Amino acid sequence: MRDRWERSVEGADLALVTFASPRAAGGYGRRFDLGMPVLSDPERGWYRALGLPRGSTSTVFRWRTLREYGSLMAKGRRLERPTDDIHQLGGDMVVDRSGRISWLYRSDAPDDRPTAGDVIAAALAVAE
Repeated sequence: MRDRWERSVEGADLALVTFASPRAAGGYGRRFDLGMPVLSDPERGWYRALGLPRGSTSTVFRWRTLREYGSLMAKGRRLERPTDDIHQLGGDMVVDRSGRISWLYRSDAPDDRPTAGDVIAAALAVAE
């Protein structure tokens, strides 16, 4: 997504916010070479403020999510034992220059994410 973002949305930046500890968040950014800041919110203030829910066990382990994990394993990716809250769901947002959230996508399951194109379109709408 980073490459598409840089070609499409001039003057805007990407950041990842996680509830992992600052140390774990920094390690994640280095390990996956994200090319963006990885911010830590271990108290989940942003998650609560944005109304990002916690999923039930049946939501977290629904068929689509399990199929996604199986696909990753088939490609040789080794799944690691979770160290954080697997029930906390995430979201994606676009923040305008004044700091106002202009677009917010709340995930309803771990595998529910907007497309890169959706996020880029929302950012371009703000940039106009």
